[in-house]
Amino acid sequence: MNDKNGKRSAFSRFEIGTLATLAPALLILLLLVKVYGVARFSLTTATALATAAPLSVLIGTLALYQYASMAIVAASSLLLSIAWYWNLYPSAGASHSFFAVPARVTFRCRIRSASYTLFRRTRFTLLHPLKQGMIALAQFKALLRGRGRLRHLVPLTVLLMLFSVLLTPPYYLIRASIASAAVLILWSFLRRKVSLPALAAYAAVVALVISLILTLETPWVPAEVVSLKHPIFVGLSSKHKVMMSQYPVAFIVSDDNGWTAMLVNENRYLTWVRDSDITSRKICHLAGQLGSGQVVYLVLRGQPYTSPNVGCPIR
Repeated sequence: MNDKNGKRSAFSRFEIGTLATLAPALLILLLLVKVYGVARFSLTTATALATAAPLSVLIGTLALYQYASMAIVAASSLLLSIAWYWNLYPSAGASHSFFAVPARVTFRCRIRSASYTLFRRTRFTLLHPLKQGMIALAQFKALLRGRGRLRHLVPLTVLLMLFSVLLTPPYYLIRASIASAAVLILWSFLRRKVSLPALAAYAAVVALVISLILTLETPWVPAEVVSLKHPIFVGLSSKHKVMMSQYPVAFIVSDDNGWTAMLVNENRYLTWVRDSDITSRKICHLAGQLGSGQVVYLVLRGQPYTSPNVGCPIR
């Protein structure tokens, strides 16, 4: 894609192959950072967690961010539909476009111009409501006529957006809507330099990083109340041994070969216990670990969400 000077835009120089090459490395880095945060920044515990059940780390981390991921998919599908339908790319900045923004105008001038335009539109609407209604109807009809080359794929992205919206809690959906509006406003000032899909991709990465930072110490497995036959002692020597509760709230990392590896929530100590020493295990809801399960689909049906798990005891 070339601009009016015949130069290739920054977006056209970006190769999808580069992203595909970097994606595995970025995923591994994300998992390592997540393990490090769950271990409360202890390298010893983080190494033990990563080597105990690496597949559990991957699947559990992906499941932990499911609500946020569905909200990001919904917002990205919406922005992608808009970009494909109206061909909102750097070279598509013709003056006749409904989304046209003057080039080489300072930020201050754009704000003043927008304020003056809003004042004129409001005054004209109050003085000539019927004429303004006819103009708005004509603009809306022009808006419905997409001119993008990929607009035939828009129904698929719209269906993906609707599907994601139904499976997203309103808490995340409201924030995704605000982020989408912010991306559109930011793109209106950067449209000569970057395309809307590229800006949406950058925003999605930033949203994932923010979600990771806010839940850095949140484990990727559900909390459980583990009932032991007798309290266990942890420590390297008899002088430094500490007796743990007989009913600790812990996160089960792995369970194989007759041993259960669990991360105690109280002090994030990783310990192995024989299966024969465990009398029962019960999943519980730890406050602050997971978000609300009241998705839009349940809201539309008028069905309240009730967790099947009891709250974890506070120790």
